[in-house]
Amino acid sequence: MENNPQFSFDPGSENKEANDTFSAPSLVYPPKPELENKKGNVWIRSITSLALYLLIGYYFFSANWALLLILTAIVVFHELGHFLAMKAFHYKELGIFFIPLLGAYASGTKREVSQKQSAVILLAGPLPGIIVGVILFIVTRNQLTEIGYEDYRLLGNTAMLLIFLNVLNLLPIPVLDGGQVLINVLEAAKGSAFSARTREYILRAGLAAIALLFVTVMWNDIARWAGDLLGK
Repeated sequence: MENNPQFSFDPGSENKEANDTFSAPSLVYPPKPELENKKGNVWIRSITSLALYLLIGYYFFSANWALLLILTAIVVFHELGHFLAMKAFHYKELGIFFIPLLGAYASGTKREVSQKQSAVILLAGPLPGIIVGVILFIVTRNQLTEIGYEDYRLLGNTAMLLIFLNVLNLLPIPVLDGGQVLINVLEAAKGSAFSARTREYILRAGLAAIALLFVTVMWNDIARWAGDLLGK
């Protein structure tokens, strides 16, 4: 491979005498080692975030490894949908990053993304999860007499979690996939993209909605933790 091409400032200099020629400074491109290091850093961050996600989740779910691993598998399956769709559209610097107690997100860079590509990427996460969840639920119900009650409960609960979490992700809340799809639809109807400030306000509203939903769902656990902390 030629990673160090040399460029002459005088295209005809090769026909001149030696004392009339000069060599131009070499330009190194593309910086492949740097790109490889950057890709490596992305995956190191992904693995580190996964380890932190599992560690905090282990204590949050009272050392219930089965539940933690099922939820993690659902999150990974969801984000792989986004990841593979982004890869199909030639995104660069791809990675999956985990946020303890909240989930994960697939990240990548691309210079230009059409609204169609954006919609496909957003829906590639929740839709496969819902489809797999429904299929698993139907198969599990039909195999109740063959797989035993414990396996039935495990597979049935996994199917319900797959469906519930992915349907939840389709809610029209800006930080969720459904909210991002809604923003794309509104921008298409408007005929132009929202300003950076408008998107920031929408994102803040979405984060507030998610925080409120989290507190509402986890209120009993939060009250119990507060009671333990205060010694009541």
